[in-house]
Amino acid sequence: MSDTEHVQVGLAEVNGTTLYYEVAGSGHPFILAHGHLLDRRSWDDQFAVFARRYRVIRYDQRGFGDSGLIKKGEAYSARQDLYELMKFLDIESAYVMGVSGGGALAIDFALEHPEMVDALIPVTAGVSGYWPSEEVMKEHPDVVRMYRVLQEAFEKHDVARAVEISLELWTDGPG
Repeated sequence: MSDTEHVQVGLAEVNGTTLYYEVAGSGHPFILAHGHLLDRRSWDDQFAVFARRYRVIRYDQRGFGDSGLIKKGEAYSARQDLYELMKFLDIESAYVMGVSGGGALAIDFALEHPEMVDALIPVTAGVSGYWPSEEVMKEHPDVVRMYRVLQEAFEKHDVARAVEISLELWTDGPG
């Protein structure tokens, strides 16, 4: 029998939205935060493996997968959503792993709520508030321009534009 055959699935009402989540396994809580433009399914392989030793939780962040949408102009905090999800699931502390934008979320969450993070595992994470040095910006102005456009798209919750710029960065590069 697989440890993911008995998956608890639910919707948590947090901060004026619903967050879709899945829980499998038993043991110490282990939370998986997906990257931007992805959803919980990006953790399919890891979810099954980690469920063998941990109570593993994966969820769709606000605006992704089966969670509630982000309303235009709505201000929200992914860190606060994670905090409220943990409270909803009666989790006092957990191992927190995030990839890409989920890694940045994990880092920010650990800084804001260190008592709730027993281990921090950022994978290819960006760092909130970081911007390249003046030297890098002079050497690579096209990259900087594209990242500014990408940042604006995320701030405006313009997913279509964020996908377009991300694909351009990942495949064509600047210029």
